[in-house]
Amino acid sequence: MKKIYFTVAFGLLVSQLLFSSALASSLQNFKITLADSRAATAAVETATVQLSAGNTFAANQTVVITWPAGFVFPADGTWTTGDFSFNDGTARTVVAVGAAPVCTAGSNNVDVTTNQTNRTLTVTACSSYNASSPGAIIAFGIGNTNKITNPSVASYTITVKETTDDQSAAVVVITNGVSVSVTVTEALNFTVTGDTAISCPTTGGTKVDTSNDPTSVPFGLVIPGAFYDACQQLTISSNATGVTRQPFRRLSYRPPAATRLPKALATALAPIRPLPLGRPAPTPVTATAWKTPPAPPPPPPTPPGQRIIVAPAFSISKPSPMLALPKPPKPSPRQPRPTPPAMSFTSAIVLMLGLANQLELTRPPLLI
Repeated sequence: MKKIYFTVAFGLLVSQLLFSSALASSLQNFKITLADSRAATAAVETATVQLSAGNTFAANQTVVITWPAGFVFPADGTWTTGDFSFNDGTARTVVAVGAAPVCTAGSNNVDVTTNQTNRTLTVTACSSYNASSPGAIIAFGIGNTNKITNPSVASYTITVKETTDDQSAAVVVITNGVSVSVTVTEALNFTVTGDTAISCPTTGGTKVDTSNDPTSVPFGLVIPGAFYDACQQLTISSNATGVTRQPFRRLSYRPPAATRLPKALATALAPIRPLPLGRPAPTPVTATAWKTPPAPPPPPPTPPGQRIIVAPAFSISKPSPMLALPKPPKPSPRQPRPTPPAMSFTSAIVLMLGLANQLELTRPPLLI
């Protein structure tokens, strides 16, 4: 939130009250407008007056304006031609200013004689001056670098006199300024849009087109050590004064030389992959390991007159690791394994003989 303070000068309206004589050749509609009507304040003033119906402002004629006591004039030598302007239907040129100015002949030339003591300003049309039209309205601007300072608070009468027309007067009121405060909420907005590579000011690098990317910069695949430039449009809008507009936001990027491996080295390292920690390296498998083993040779032919009785073939396969039987539970330390009964030597001999007989009975017969 920002507070703005300014002063309302009510004297501007009152200064337009008009007083003029009833003579037919009097100046008409004379008024003095103050840019600031506060007491003890230097103000720019504008005096306007209308010539009588048949009167013109011509060469060597004058317009004299007098201020009452209380108004403070700058010194006569401090006024400059830039402090005055004069227009009688045509913009004229003020060629000289001071206590005794020298008016140079010219169709549009005037000078201004200042009198600090008498508080008067006199405008004189130089020789060779092209006369104004009859009944012209004269506008005399007073003050720029140098200004007249207002008196204390009161009403004051200012008079004007032209060479042919009679005098006229206007009243101005000097007042105390009234301070007024206004609170204004500031607004500041930023808009970022993409920009084409053509309009982007660069540092000499490769231009990147961001016309479709207002929130990112698509540098894409870059070459190590090369420069790249991208731009985005940054627009700033605000209701405050003094805010500058930044037309472009430039981003420059140069990738380091070690960003990418040389092509030959990258190709050589491509098959190599690191193994996870804690896992053994796999056993290499060659192409020959997956070939079907050759068929066994055929049995030799049976001699004539012989018979061979072959026992049925059988095989024992290892159990699948996935179907391995569970391990027997470990005995509880509180329940020791039972000790088998002791066997005498005679019992052991009998057991061995029984096993031998059993093996003999189960052996398949072989007849030749």
